[in-house]
Amino acid sequence: MLAEQLRRGALVSGRRVVGMMPGHVNHRRTVTVTFDDGTRARYTIGRPVPGTGPRTDLPAGPVGAGRGARSTGAGRFDSESAGDRHSRLIDRLIYG
Repeated sequence: MLAEQLRRGALVSGRRVVGMMPGHVNHRRTVTVTFDDGTRARYTIGRPVPGTGPRTDLPAGPVGAGRGARSTGAGRFDSESAGDRHSRLIDRLIYG
């Protein structure tokens, strides 16, 4: 997990994040994290935080062999209802 992805309640090396404060050190953006045991740690934005894994609460989003964002922009077929079109577009999405 990157430092900018940390949120309250996240676990870092078995300690829970209870507070966060942005800052700057040597012209670099940082975030100072307060843990539930009262200790603090400073992490640089854009760098991975040791003791964490990748976030699992982010949506994967549509991926695959389509034409990107345009692959879901197809218009209605003749005599197709809005519900049928919605179902057709949802069925075409591939989540990674």
